[in-house]
Amino acid sequence: MWYPGGEATFLWRMAQESTLSKSNIFWFTTLVSKKETLPGLYKSLEKAGAVEVRTINMAQGQKSSRIVAWTFLDAQQQQAWRDKRWGQTRRRSKFAAGLSFPISTPGDCYAHQSTLGGATLFNLL
Repeated sequence: MWYPGGEATFLWRMAQESTLSKSNIFWFTTLVSKKETLPGLYKSLEKAGAVEVRTINMAQGQKSSRIVAWTFLDAQQQQAWRDKRWGQTRRRSKFAAGLSFPISTPGDCYAHQSTLGGATLFNLL
């Protein structure tokens, strides 16, 4: 993907625009190719009011990248978000070797689509 101003500008703008839906979206995510852009992204997210930021490092051969995820919801708001969407009746689904995780019932999962400089972004609501 190409973006005017490069990856750093794209990430800064994404962090700013994520504040527009901060109470409706649990986690925002983005792929970061250049580790040099991480400090600027972290600073932008701090200024935007992100409550929690997580980074997942990935590597395939000599190529390394990372996924950065952030949320504006504190623990109480996260629980309210879950309750609103999944309520008390949560199904559990088997995944891999006996692991389980909560999933919503059909129709309970929504995606938010937005366009940022020509790039289409999807976030779970």
